[in-house]
Amino acid sequence: MRKLFVVSAAIVFLAILTSSVNAQPEPSMYTLDNIYYYLTEGTEATWGAHSLEPQSGVPGEDIEGFTKSLEDIYYYMSESFSHQSMATYQMIAADLEDGYYFFCTDTNYWGVRDNSEYVSWELNATTCNALSGWSWLNGACWSQAIADSVSWNKGVGADTSTTGSYEPNTSGTLQSRMEAVVAGRWSEICTSINGVTITTGMDGATGKLNISAMAIADCVDGARDIGPTITGVPDDWAGRSAVLNVWAKTLGKSALPVADYNGGNNQYEAACSGDFYLNQSSPLSPDSNWSWGAACGDASGGNWSTYARLMGYTLCTRQSYVETYLAASNMSFRVVVRPE
Repeated sequence: MRKLFVVSAAIVFLAILTSSVNAQPEPSMYTLDNIYYYLTEGTEATWGAHSLEPQSGVPGEDIEGFTKSLEDIYYYMSESFSHQSMATYQMIAADLEDGYYFFCTDTNYWGVRDNSEYVSWELNATTCNALSGWSWLNGACWSQAIADSVSWNKGVGADTSTTGSYEPNTSGTLQSRMEAVVAGRWSEICTSINGVTITTGMDGATGKLNISAMAIADCVDGARDIGPTITGVPDDWAGRSAVLNVWAKTLGKSALPVADYNGGNNQYEAACSGDFYLNQSSPLSPDSNWSWGAACGDASGGNWSTYARLMGYTLCTRQSYVETYLAASNMSFRVVVRPE
């Protein structure tokens, strides 16, 4: 019985194969060309019988049904989606009017979507701790150490009265920019710093020389909130530090860590525990570092007009100062984002 079944199956298979070889291709209502050019150019196809038989034509020119392949379609769509790799559902749905649809490439919401599933994202302890590279500490969201070899004001001189010029990138959301900054995607934070356009090619370690701690920390919230000139009343150690202090404490904004001009109310120290003071994170800030702060000079008033405050490095309580233009390998920074 078993041998008879195998022989019979083989005979049936050969009969089917012979029939398939001799049969003419059935007409197709749409071809791969139709699909490809509808996706790439919006060219609508005519519903009808398109022959799948080989046709004559000049190599390289479109021959109906035979020029494009499934591979062409796949890679076109794959490359198209890659350009939307940062287009999260939250980013698009937040601005989408009712009754409109979009194709979402967020893997959690893949496909054609409307805004019916959108839930407004708000910064709080839960959402902060859910973000990679961020921690909720003492009522605010603190980033890991962002990047070393970064100056306070991008080398515009040893001068605490200027932040240097920069423009925020207003696209995206607070959430997307917080995710971007800890990943070193500077182009999503600032569009330009000190006259240099920040492109995606400058993201990561190669772009550290193009950024500053003040620019990146200020623009994570999508706006510029201080500078380019910083002058206090009176314009001295305490007065200039007071301007920075107000900026760094503003609710709903992003900034550098707060410390009073005389070293008091040191929110860095209050947030610091364990090896936090090392200001270390891989790969953009891998070694032990200082962290730039929002204050002038040291806690005794030394060099307040040309030096900015440093924190950490060897202890949670340690504070120091250095020229604002210096981008030494042990100079890193953190961003603090405060809820509304």
